[in-house]
Amino acid sequence: MPFQIVRDDVTAISADAVVVPSNEQLLISGGVGGQVAAIAGREQLQAAASAAAPCPAGHAVAVSPGSYPARCIVFATGPQWPGNPQPSALHLLQAANLAALEAAAAQGCQSIALPLISAGSFAFPARHAFACASAAVREFLANDARADIQVTLALFEREAVCAGSALVGEIAELVDDAYVMQRLEHEGERGRYSRRHKASRPALPCLAGGAAKASSTSLEDAICFDALPAASCGTAQAQECPGDELEAMLAHLDEPFSQVLVHLIDAKGMTDPQVYRAANMTRQTFSKIRNNPAMQPTKRSVLALAVALQLTTAETEALLARAGYALSPASPGDVIVRYFLDRGMHNIFDINEMLYRFDQQLLVVLARRGYFTRTVTSTLLVAFPQVTFTLAMYSLPFFRPFLAVTLPFLLTVMYLEPDTLL
Repeated sequence: MPFQIVRDDVTAISADAVVVPSNEQLLISGGVGGQVAAIAGREQLQAAASAAAPCPAGHAVAVSPGSYPARCIVFATGPQWPGNPQPSALHLLQAANLAALEAAAAQGCQSIALPLISAGSFAFPARHAFACASAAVREFLANDARADIQVTLALFEREAVCAGSALVGEIAELVDDAYVMQRLEHEGERGRYSRRHKASRPALPCLAGGAAKASSTSLEDAICFDALPAASCGTAQAQECPGDELEAMLAHLDEPFSQVLVHLIDAKGMTDPQVYRAANMTRQTFSKIRNNPAMQPTKRSVLALAVALQLTTAETEALLARAGYALSPASPGDVIVRYFLDRGMHNIFDINEMLYRFDQQLLVVLARRGYFTRTVTSTLLVAFPQVTFTLAMYSLPFFRPFLAVTLPFLLTVMYLEPDTLL
């Protein structure tokens, strides 16, 4: 699945399909269309677009990308801004976004770069254009068949996200406090500020004690709040710990995160597809975290899974601790996530929109191949056909041994190199 929001030019995003806002006649002018045409070849792209015209408002059409590095280019026609947010115009704009995503999926695209449609020359306010695009992406990704398609929404105005939301002002205060705590931590004054902050702003509940006890027994058993023994070897007594006691402690280490995740899914009565869709993850990424006991999940992975499992703040803290992380009151991103958890709000898209609004990392977990694999793959795609033709033409007797030795080696290295989670 994942759906991510970036502040960037849509042409800077590597994707199988790039969406171009257009008019009904698909005439390329400036804006996103002009930028894409400059790469694809304006005459070639305009000829392909004109052959597919007209495209009424609310519809989209995929054409050949020309020289653009993508599988296809999708032209989408949105409505003109009517002067006020009329439901018919908003519905038409959402339909245009959805049609663009559907057209890209029909071409077999696994990644789509989407700009704000109608936010340029059609004068749609960015916040309304964003709301329509976000709603269309959520509807598009709700289909099981598209669980592994990555959609990247490119924006220029960060303020367009969550504009008009009543949560923005309240979260802005908490984020400001987190930045202040960051500064005071560097100055060595964290303790004094923490006491003043706790006395003046008691909105965030404690993660221990009552909050932990409020959770269900099955979830407590799954996460194991008190899994580690209370008694341990302190620094002053480390030399007095007998060897058999140390061996016993090592023999009863916590079970791996993947096993804890399985227990939590069972305790919540959820299925795997429900979890990875709600966590904004692809099926492959989720499978690696769930089935590989040796894999260390990233903090973003754990938070995304906690949101998907609808854990409380205390349960999320416990799950993070099992992976070696914690929610920090000095991290603006952690403060935003905690805000939603404290209020029982577990929609990861809403959380990501607020994270983007405050320039924080989104809860998006992507799997990518290692550096060697990406480099070799891109090199082979460009150079191998030419090399193959040359060798076949001029040195056929020597070509077959080279092919027999080199290709198995490259494929083996590409297969064995581990993936990394971002």
